[in-house]
Amino acid sequence: MKHSFESTELTLVNSPLIGALHVPRTDTPRLVVCIGGSDGSTSRLVARSLAREGFATAAIEYYGQLGLPPKLTEIPLEYFMDAIGWLRERVRPAQDFVALRGHSRGGQCALILGALGLDASAIIAYVPSATTGWTTDTRTGAKSPTWLWNGAPVPWTFDPTRPSHGGDEIPVERITSPLLLFSATDDQQWPSHESCLRIVDRLEASPTRPPYEHVSYPEAGHGISYPPPFALPLTWGGTLEANRRATVDSWQRSLTFLRRAATSTRGRGVGEHA
Repeated sequence: MKHSFESTELTLVNSPLIGALHVPRTDTPRLVVCIGGSDGSTSRLVARSLAREGFATAAIEYYGQLGLPPKLTEIPLEYFMDAIGWLRERVRPAQDFVALRGHSRGGQCALILGALGLDASAIIAYVPSATTGWTTDTRTGAKSPTWLWNGAPVPWTFDPTRPSHGGDEIPVERITSPLLLFSATDDQQWPSHESCLRIVDRLEASPTRPPYEHVSYPEAGHGISYPPPFALPLTWGGTLEANRRATVDSWQRSLTFLRRAATSTRGRGVGEHA
């Protein structure tokens, strides 16, 4: 059953963020916060599709808009923390259920927020990086940190030998939320498959790791996070058929994951898999 919903465009005038909020006309919606990648388009499409599934959703934009950093560099993570806190108060989701769903840079951001202690009910990271990341200026070639926390770069070191755009590894073992990772073996944006394997290694080495699942898609590329049946840019890797299969399968898995988390106490109790 598809749900109808009410939409509100969010600006820095009526909220602490820029983006869109969709709230289904149900008594007890759960909230999913969607963070897109550097392309800037994924989160809005995903948020509307998840709202049709009965979730309250918010798509957060974080650069390239008036009032936000102009480029994908030195983004303050407090912006997301404040936005999520405001959304909790605005939506008042059932059982205080707030999940994060991030794609690419957004997946990286979601993992960092979880490692910093964000109280999320569940985290989904599509084709993320295992490291904190740096951004390259396409004009000058200069390197700068992508994310800031308390005004300083998130622990960051420029090392061109590291996969996933460099930086220090995200301490994912500090995450307390159930975690779902999607990766692709033919990712042409960055090595998401290798990154997720490294994330799994860190999780397995920790006795306090959260419940997690990693699903990797052979011959698929970076653009697998769009809700089906939307087309995927093959310039991001993968074959048309592999990307189609990954998109359909990951969408259904993500819905199942969110619904299972929503029926658990504060989202806990999702099964653990390698």
